[in-house]
Amino acid sequence: MEKNYCVCILFNKDLTKTLLIKKAEGKLFAGMFNGLGGKLEQGETPKEACIREIFEESNEKIKLTNPFHLATLTFPHKQVINLHAFYDVIDEVELGENREGEAHWKPVEFLLDFKNQLVVGYGNLAYLCKLALITETTTEFNHLK
Repeated sequence: MEKNYCVCILFNKDLTKTLLIKKAEGKLFAGMFNGLGGKLEQGETPKEACIREIFEESNEKIKLTNPFHLATLTFPHKQVINLHAFYDVIDEVELGENREGEAHWKPVEFLLDFKNQLVVGYGNLAYLCKLALITETTTEFNHLK
């Protein structure tokens, strides 16, 4: 049986910062930074899970309506893992701590650094961040037009 997760790269309006969670002690990847997201619940689409997870992990301060689906990465481990990646552009809100850790607005360069060992995913989030920035600045899907 496959496991399905979602992650959302959230940018501020001028695309200079991204909202990340520094994972709390006792959590998987404790002390490292990750995008907001989580596990899909039974019957949820990846987009529905993304919207729900962002709402929950933002202490109900961020309500996405139409995050853009970037890609689905499949990791063929013993148990296949599908990571459904989204992005959105939002107002810069302060969140503080939640059940997963502490939210931080980090410069986009922090996430774009493929060798940054403080970010989970061995460069996967850097790749997704780059893809989101290219999509946002070069297509009709962008939030800036």
